[in-house]
Amino acid sequence: ALVGGIREQGGEVSLKAKAGTSDMNVLAEHWPVPMAAYGPGDAHLDHTDEEHLDTGDLGKAVRVLRKALRTLSVVA
Repeated sequence: ALVGGIREQGGEVSLKAKAGTSDMNVLAEHWPVPMAAYGPGDAHLDHTDEEHLDTGDLGKAVRVLRKALRTLSVVA
């Protein structure tokens, strides 16, 4: 669902297995379903003083997530 939403907005998709802390680590213990994270911006800048988000990228992210949630609601 996320891949479709990203591609619909002209984005390129790369899937990565990531380890680290997130809310998904806590949730996965109680809800054993596949999980994915998605977000706009330059991940190299995360948690730095240079981290920022262009409002155009924010709009695309909203459209990506809207598409993904609509897709999932039809599948479910």
